[in-house]
Amino acid sequence: MPREEDPKEPSGSPPSRRQLLLAGGVVSGLAAAATSVPLISTFVAPVLSSAGDESWIPVGPGDAFGPDRKEHTYSFVRKEGFHESLQVRRVVVSRNGDEFDVLSTKCSHLGCGVVWKADEKKFFCPCHGGEFDSEGNPTVPPPDKPLKRLDARLNASTGQLEVLES
Repeated sequence: MPREEDPKEPSGSPPSRRQLLLAGGVVSGLAAAATSVPLISTFVAPVLSSAGDESWIPVGPGDAFGPDRKEHTYSFVRKEGFHESLQVRRVVVSRNGDEFDVLSTKCSHLGCGVVWKADEKKFFCPCHGGEFDSEGNPTVPPPDKPLKRLDARLNASTGQLEVLES
């Protein structure tokens, strides 16, 4: 005679040990994936997003510069991954109409800070006694390369001279 099922007992057989382990593994894997995706993207995204970024940085009002070379200091915040640092740069700027000539004050020899001597119209490197003419070309060794010229533009909407930082 067929056995009648007791309404108090659950129908079907209990899950096997293999089924329980498989279900537990699937749930654990989903939990690990759900946790690791945001965690990994938190660490990787800032590094990828700031790699190779170039920015136009305001230096000062464009009308503050004329045909005579003038030393000027500007600053900006650089982001590299999670690290933010304040960068301070010195440049020497001259203007001819709408064109700006912006020279870095970083010596091409060892990266020392050169000094613009306006009265002598030359750059002097105090580290090794090197000199550059008013165009940034080396005249007294040890430097053998000119000072770096920075890309510059006048922002028409703000009137600010901007340089390209990378």
